[in-house]
Amino acid sequence: MSMYVQPQSTAITDVLPKKSSELLKYQYVKNKTSFASAYKSNGQVSTNGTLETMEPGQMYKIQVSSATTLDIYGKPIDVTQREQTIRSGYNWIGTLSGKVMTPDEAFAGLQPEVGDMVKSRKAYAIYGSRGTWEGLLESIVPGEGYVYHSKAAASKTFHYPKVNTTTFSKGNAGVSFAKGSASPSAPHYTSADDSRFPDNMIMIAVVEKDGQLVDNAEVAAFIRGECRGSVRYKNGYYFLTIMGSAEEDRNATVELRVWHDGEEHVVENEKRFVSDAAYGTLEEAYVLNIGSSTGITNLSDDDSEDGDYFTLQGYKIGRKPTKAGVYIHNGKTITIKEKK
Repeated sequence: MSMYVQPQSTAITDVLPKKSSELLKYQYVKNKTSFASAYKSNGQVSTNGTLETMEPGQMYKIQVSSATTLDIYGKPIDVTQREQTIRSGYNWIGTLSGKVMTPDEAFAGLQPEVGDMVKSRKAYAIYGSRGTWEGLLESIVPGEGYVYHSKAAASKTFHYPKVNTTTFSKGNAGVSFAKGSASPSAPHYTSADDSRFPDNMIMIAVVEKDGQLVDNAEVAAFIRGECRGSVRYKNGYYFLTIMGSAEEDRNATVELRVWHDGEEHVVENEKRFVSDAAYGTLEEAYVLNIGSSTGITNLSDDDSEDGDYFTLQGYKIGRKPTKAGVYIHNGKTITIKEKK
């Protein structure tokens, strides 16, 4: 979630509900570097932690014990006077504008770099060499939060486009935080409820069969037999978002499946879940090959030094690295030691 109005007070105790029964539902509220939790002591409910304020334009992850709504009141923000800063690397952001925008509209003043990424809980978009955002994330919505990965070497500041309407009084109107709410189902695969997972990783993929691109398949990712995300073809790619937990799924394998012409193909089952990892690019998509006559193709069963290496963040670095560190190769975690 995020705020697009300026509350009278940004203290977390003033932003979160005053009613004890509602406040107690907030198990965790965190930004990128700190968090707080509601607790009950001596009959009183309050919050404690390192997160002391909640500021407009920042993203917060919230875990609640049951369904609730959070209404935030404040003054509209003049986006012509209030800048948004994007640092090199990963940024947790919310829009300062009360207008629903496309990524092209929202980040026009940022002058994005090729390869910049913005993602929500269930969708993402990549800034391509054609100067447009491509992916399933089509709207930047007030009240929601996003991770923006900047490829720029230095920080940038920009302004959101000015909103035509003149008054806003309520932020996050109607936004609810639910436990166990239903997620939309894809035609064949049904993804698990995304509210159960704090993290995700992404994949820009294409499907090939007998050397030909396939545009009528459905791609899904499974962890421990549970579907953590599925997607169909759009604008030349399969933009797959894989839900998970950096803590609980750090040793879990991700099984990639492709449904095509009434058959399910298990394409790969050795990749590890890595929060915020990104596999494939618009220029070099991750290839899912279903050309095997058995319908089962494993792309990562070779322990040789051939094939691409990835950092733990999911960035492809090509052949075997010479720098000491931990890498992913053929779906396995390997350690490269410094030569003496």
